[in-house]
Amino acid sequence: MKEDEVITRLAKENQELKEELLSCRGIISDIEMKLVGIGGALNDSKIVFNKEQKRFLHEILSLVSI
Repeated sequence: MKEDEVITRLAKENQELKEELLSCRGIISDIEMKLVGIGGALNDSKIVFNKEQKRFLHEILSLVSI
C-alpha cells in the first residue's frame, strides 16, 4: 500500500470514529437528562424509601455527574 493510500484510509477511519463518538455523546446526554427528570420526579413524589433503596437511587443519580 502506498503512503498516500494509508494516510487517506486512516483519515477516513478517524472521521468515522469522530462521528461515532459524537453520536455516543448525544445518547449519553439524552440519558443524563432522563436521569435528572427521574430524580426530580422521585424527589417531588414524597415516596418514602428505605436505606437500601436510597443508596441505590443515589448511585444511579450520581452517574449524571460523570
